[in-house]
Amino acid sequence: MPIGTSDGKQYTDEIDMLRAPFGVSAPVELPQGTLQGQVLKKQGDKLIDTVSGAATLAHDVMSGEVPSGSLQEIERATQLAGLMVAGPAPVAKSMADGTLGSFAGVRSATADVVKLQEAQNMKANAVHPDDVWKHTGWFQGADNRWKYEIPDQKATLNPKAFDMTIETSPEGYLAGSDKWTMKTNPRDFFGDKKPIRLNEVFEHPELFKAYPDLAKIKIEPMPPGTGYLGLYSPSTNTISLNSAHPDQMKSVLLHEIQHAVQLREGFGFAEPPQMFRPSDHPNMNAEELKVVNDKAFSKYQRYAGEVESRNVQARMHFGELRRQLNPPVTTEDVPRFMQGVIQHPAMNP
Repeated sequence: MPIGTSDGKQYTDEIDMLRAPFGVSAPVELPQGTLQGQVLKKQGDKLIDTVSGAATLAHDVMSGEVPSGSLQEIERATQLAGLMVAGPAPVAKSMADGTLGSFAGVRSATADVVKLQEAQNMKANAVHPDDVWKHTGWFQGADNRWKYEIPDQKATLNPKAFDMTIETSPEGYLAGSDKWTMKTNPRDFFGDKKPIRLNEVFEHPELFKAYPDLAKIKIEPMPPGTGYLGLYSPSTNTISLNSAHPDQMKSVLLHEIQHAVQLREGFGFAEPPQMFRPSDHPNMNAEELKVVNDKAFSKYQRYAGEVESRNVQARMHFGELRRQLNPPVTTEDVPRFMQGVIQHPAMNP
C-alpha cells in the first residue's frame, strides 16, 4: 500500500507503516538538455523566484530578518501554502544545482560524537543554529533529531545493473534522452535467483560506512502501471525503481534511501495521504475524488519525512563550500513551522 502517489491515484484505506512503502517519489526535474526540460525551465523561472523567498522563511524568522507574526511572515507563508495546495511539486530541486547529501543521525557508524557534544553545548548556550551547523556540521531537523550530512556528489550508479534505451517518442517523458531500467535479475543461474542489492546498483562508500546494512537493501524494477518513480518498502527492505534518465534515477534513489535512514534513526516520516480524505470519499465521482486526492497528497508532502527526502535530492551536487554556506533548513521547500512531524522508534529492518 503506497503511502502517497504523484498522480492522484486512489489510495487504499489500510494503514500499516511497516507493510506499506515508506515513501513514494514524485517526478523530478528534467535534464536541461531535453526539450521538455527547456520548456519547464522557462515556465518555472517565476515559480522558482517565488518559492526561493518562501522556502527560506523559517530561517529568516529565526534570524530576526522577518519578525515572527509580522505581515511579511504571513504573506510569504501564504505564498508557499498556495503553491503546495495548487499541486505537489518537489520545489527544492529547482532551487539548487543538485543535492547536498544524505542526512545521517546519531546511530550511524561514522557519527562524530565529539562534534555532536559540541553542537549540543552550543545550543544550550543559545548559539544560532546556523553557527552550530557551520562549526560542527550538526543540525536539528523539524523532528528535533540531531543530524549531519554525508555528501552525495561523488555517488554513482553502476551501469551494469541497468538496461539502457533511448526514449524517442515526441510525447515521451524524456524524449530523445537516455532512459535506464533496472534489470529484472541478471544473476539467475540454474534457477538460483538472488536479489539485486543496493551496493551492486549504487556506489556510495561513505553512506555504506555510516550504515553498512543499507548495502543489503533489495533493488527491483517498479511493477508495471504504478506511475511512481520510486518507493521504499520497509517490510521487505526493498526499493523499487521506474525507468528514468540516469540523473533522475540517482536523485530518486537518494530520496528513497533517505526514507530507509529515517526508519533506522527514528526520524520524522510522512502521514499517509488517505488520512486527509473526507469519510465520504467512496461516494465521490472521479473528478471529485481527484481533487480530494490531490489535496491529500499536497498535505502529505508537507510532512517532515517527505520534506527531508526532497531536500536530499535538492542538495545532491553541493560541494563542501556550498554545503557550509547553506544550512539544510535554508533548502527545505516547506518552512519548519508548516511541517507536520510524526516519529516512530528507530528500527533495524
